[in-house]
Amino acid sequence: MIVKIFGGLDLITAILFWISATFNFLPSGLIMILALYLIAKGAAFLISKDIASVLDIIAGVIIFISLSFQFPTIVVTLVTIYLLQKGVFSLL
Repeated sequence: MIVKIFGGLDLITAILFWISATFNFLPSGLIMILALYLIAKGAAFLISKDIASVLDIIAGVIIFISLSFQFPTIVVTLVTIYLLQKGVFSLL
């Protein structure tokens, strides 16, 4: 059950991050919460020594930094695709 919740949150995070990076009209507080969610989830599961936890932390840091700096489209696309595929696989 928790895997499906995290999968749904990953999908929401991916979509909102892409919208924010592409159109830049979402509130920065919302994006900060999404970044902190990914960092916290990655840190919580870091004990399992799973590479996905490290990638969650990296994605969270990238999303957090994107509040101040404009990332290239390829970086935004890679983070979005990673979170989308992780969310879809978690829901299946």
